[in-house]
Amino acid sequence: MAVVKRRQSPSVMGKAMTRENQENDVDGKERTEKAVKKEEIWKPREPKVELEYNGLEEFQASEAKQSTWRTTDSGILSIVKSETGNRLMFAKEMMDKLSNPKRVVISFADEKIAIGEQLPNNENYLKVNYSKTKGVIYSAGVVKEIVDKYDLDFSTRTSITFSEVKYVRYENHVVAIVTIV
Repeated sequence: MAVVKRRQSPSVMGKAMTRENQENDVDGKERTEKAVKKEEIWKPREPKVELEYNGLEEFQASEAKQSTWRTTDSGILSIVKSETGNRLMFAKEMMDKLSNPKRVVISFADEKIAIGEQLPNNENYLKVNYSKTKGVIYSAGVVKEIVDKYDLDFSTRTSITFSEVKYVRYENHVVAIVTIV
């Protein structure tokens, strides 16, 4: 045997609505008319503006200039060194060119870092995790090695991003060469 629950009348704040209110609620006319009346009554305040003010000479001009120290290039490689963790982050563009590898090797030159699936004289593979569209390598050791080798200063920041990259081919694999300046 099925249990049948009877439909109750709609209520307003815990009280049953009268039949008249239910009808008005259905067609919405009463509510709309009240809302229109309220809008007609309410008018925004216009700010009070004095037409003339002769004391503007006492103000001093700002000496600071706007600076655009950020580059418009998007970053290819970000090195993050923070209390919550150290990691290398690779842009989607770079990961796509490298064919989204599951692991990579990293080698160093004077002012460049080579990143690829295969590099000469390197069998030290690092696992690449993916966070949304970016590739991420969580490795405090690699970050420390890069910071020490290239003398990077993280005293006033937690990340440094590099955007200059060149792609070359090595044994049928694409290798990204990122310039560290």
